[in-house]
Amino acid sequence: MLGFAQCPRNHAAMTFASDQFNQPERLSPLAQHLLRLRDTVLDNWTNAVQLTIPPARALYVPVLINTLPVFYDNLVQVLSPGYPRCAGDPGDNLPAAHGDERARLTQYSPRDVVREYQVFRNILIAACVADGIALQPSEHALINEFIDSAIQEALTAYVARQNEFRERYLAALAHDIRNPLSNIGMAAQLILARQDSAGAHALAGRIVDNVAATDTLIREILDGATAYHGEQLRIELAQWDMLVLARDVAGAVPGHPVVVQGDSVLGYWSGAHVRRALQNLVGNAVKYGVDGEAPTMLVSATHGRVQVSVHNDGEPIAPERLHQILQPFQRAACGSEGWGLGLHFVRSVAECHAGSVTVDSSAARGTTVTLDLPVDPRPLVELAAGGAGPH
Repeated sequence: MLGFAQCPRNHAAMTFASDQFNQPERLSPLAQHLLRLRDTVLDNWTNAVQLTIPPARALYVPVLINTLPVFYDNLVQVLSPGYPRCAGDPGDNLPAAHGDERARLTQYSPRDVVREYQVFRNILIAACVADGIALQPSEHALINEFIDSAIQEALTAYVARQNEFRERYLAALAHDIRNPLSNIGMAAQLILARQDSAGAHALAGRIVDNVAATDTLIREILDGATAYHGEQLRIELAQWDMLVLARDVAGAVPGHPVVVQGDSVLGYWSGAHVRRALQNLVGNAVKYGVDGEAPTMLVSATHGRVQVSVHNDGEPIAPERLHQILQPFQRAACGSEGWGLGLHFVRSVAECHAGSVTVDSSAARGTTVTLDLPVDPRPLVELAAGGAGPH
């Protein structure tokens, strides 16, 4: 069994919620009490899942834990009256990212995905009882609503990932089309070079233009298809400091300050790909944020995973698009055009590192997009490269 990476065990003084909120003193007494129980709940959940879900026993622990620390702290926010996060509409895609990752990286069935959340509910309630927390009926109801909503979203994402075989077919078709398209383009170039007839020259120009337009369309299809497991980006892992990468990206944004916070986190990633992904996220935050307000980047680590979140205030992503913008072939019509296609590449980078991308967006909290990766994905990347990884 591969254990957790070295990291502090007492996280009660900070939260890992997906909106970068890190002022636990503003939370309710119940929420603060639950924060102190977080590591106990997560450890007990890990043990229980490994006992009750056979496919979980073979998982690298940072993959098993996935986004659960962030999910836990978002639930804590829901249980804090006055905080702008609701149980029925929490404004993030964490469960969807979880269900998607289970479909890509594990042998889980839909029943196993549901069982994980059921185990989490049981472990959380048991921890409250053991620590003398008397939950009120309304608090029980919020917990159930939050978890039941997460189950639905995770299953939806799991099934969506299974359906992406259709997109793989489109990608293969695009590859087949490009060869004859290239031949047509070369023939048109020859016609242009001869200049025998003005009419022929005009027609050849139209052929060249249409070949270029078609090639652009095919490139978009292929870019979307790279998000599928098995069509991932080829990467070379080396040791990097994620805080250094974040500062490099922030320092390269011309004319726009970007605030970088967090701690040094050493891990194994493709520096070039992670840098491009962060450039994409920061570029979106600058473009769609409030004029004059600097976006923030936060680097944190927990349970063998690193999170790099980029936050901006401004018009949020429309709720009906929140769970779709990371899917291939989806364009986001979310207040400001352009979010969806750029995030496709970010998701591809996350997936080739056995990680995820999460999105948290509302008018009250702003928009936070987080790249969530194992600190050391080498065992998983090696399995995938050798064809022995889970499908």
